Amino acid sequence: MAPVHIIVDMSAMKAHIYTITLIMSDADKKQQLFLPTWTPGSYLIREFAQHIVSIKAWEHNQEIDISKINKNTFEVNNNTNNIIINYEVYAFDSSIRAAFIDDQQAFFNGSSLFLCPIQKENSEFIITIKNPHQDSPKIWEVATSMPVLDVDNQGFGSYKAMTYEELIDYPVQIGNLLTLSFEASGIKHDLVLVGDIRPFDHERLIKDLRALCEKQNRLFGTIFNKYLFIARFEEGAHGGLEHRNSSMLLATPYALPRRKLEEPDSAYCNFLSLCSHEYFHAWNIKRLRPKNFLRYNLQEESYTTMLWLFEGITSYYDDYILRKSNIISAENYLNIIAKNYTKLLRNRGRFIQSLAQSSFDTWIKFYRPNENSQNSTVSYYLKGSFVGLLLDLMIRSHSHNKKSLDDLMKEAFMRHGAEGINEKEFFELFKNHGVSASIIDEFVANFIYGTCELPLAPYFSSFGLDVNYLADEQSIDDKTKSKAYWGMKIKFDDHHRAVINYIDSDGPAATAGLSCFDEIIAINNIKLDQHNIADLLGSINAQEIVRIALIRKKKLHFYHLSPVNNHLNLCKITLKQAPSEIEKEARISWLGQ
Repeated sequence: MAPVHIIVDMSAMKAHIYTITLIMSDADKKQQLFLPTWTPGSYLIREFAQHIVSIKAWEHNQEIDISKINKNTFEVNNNTNNIIINYEVYAFDSSIRAAFIDDQQAFFNGSSLFLCPIQKENSEFIITIKNPHQDSPKIWEVATSMPVLDVDNQGFGSYKAMTYEELIDYPVQIGNLLTLSFEASGIKHDLVLVGDIRPFDHERLIKDLRALCEKQNRLFGTIFNKYLFIARFEEGAHGGLEHRNSSMLLATPYALPRRKLEEPDSAYCNFLSLCSHEYFHAWNIKRLRPKNFLRYNLQEESYTTMLWLFEGITSYYDDYILRKSNIISAENYLNIIAKNYTKLLRNRGRFIQSLAQSSFDTWIKFYRPNENSQNSTVSYYLKGSFVGLLLDLMIRSHSHNKKSLDDLMKEAFMRHGAEGINEKEFFELFKNHGVSASIIDEFVANFIYGTCELPLAPYFSSFGLDVNYLADEQSIDDKTKSKAYWGMKIKFDDHHRAVINYIDSDGPAATAGLSCFDEIIAINNIKLDQHNIADLLGSINAQEIVRIALIRKKKLHFYHLSPVNNHLNLCKITLKQAPSEIEKEARISWLGQ
């Protein structure tokens, strides 16, 4: 098959428009083309075709008809093999999942920009990126891991991909870029930074990234000869998307390490965990993946019950790698685990939705949360990370610390990285690592397909750690402490109104009759505002009868509510003061202390 040539023109950047020209020399008659509805790694139908503003087609320099036959598919009324399609795409999505362009920067994932010719998915694709500032002093550069054909010293020019699926796995960032390079495990790594970049310690960042990359390459073995981190910094930003030999990262300007920083602060630690997470995905989901993900159906949902493995276990390793690389202390790592477990304990949905259900329903629930999500769903990232933790400790215990989840994940990758894996095949691997079928079957039934509480304390006890649960005083919001549990969360909106944004379906507020979106006016005849919420709620004890005035749909209502004792959700994890020798040995093997 002849290559498909795509030209990317950014001259309409101020209108947030990419102009795409697609050239084919072996088109089928009545050639059809589609734009994906989602992008691999982000499991939500995003309807990228909604952003196509206009589209035209030509054959032998004559304009021909091109018509839309469904929401994301076009058909060209061509009679010969040679056609040209020109279309405009509006791109103003500043996440890492789609495309964006303005006069400051441009970036895109190919799934939101490039039409795919049907029956030509395995063609070679040649992509030419034109320099929008060729005749101006403004200097932009291109960052991508796509193989180069012919580019200038700024990266503008032609690239190639061997298939359409490969094409959309090379994100592209364009703009004023800061590039840091380092070698890890003999592999060249580039970190491209763009956006709101404030002064930071370059050497510290490279040192820490090198350490976590080397740790992961030692775990699995090297699989690429270069890797690219693309990191964009904006206020309030956080997120990442994995690709075959690169990743797109979003972080706040405070995420980079300050000079003379000793232990990483929370912002820098979160950024390193994000880098670790997306890098780990190069093995766990980009190569080792569910069997039905071997060839993605980019036009509709691809269902799996296994995201707890690919996202959850990856989430376990993203922080654990920082500890194993000595980037963070054991105390810091245990605090991270405790904070995350507190977050899980605050989520009633863990008793309603299993991890397998959470994975399967990600298309309609995880990326579309509502005011009741905390009552009815659980995150396969969050709970899945603790399943990964417990599986690691289980293998270590049953093998007398001779094996770990590292060994099992490497075996899964080596055996199934090319052919895909299903749940049965994954769990069968445990017998090779000291865990019997009956033990793993019970674990799966209880914690992956069931909704039993995770046994964190007994597992940690055998590793020389104490787990304690304290009264959780921060149930109203992230700042306000309360002596009693109200069963609701309050958020002040832009008009300074105290609006209920969560109701615990089994809590005092629900029992009293309060609802989400109610606006609380007064508590015990005292007007509630941002200045007195801490004092007002902090003065009320459990079992007191509280009179609440609120507005619901513009009508005034009065309710009586009786808070209960704060839940014991605040997790604290500490080293045992006098562990047994076996516990101490296990802890050192896992935690390094």
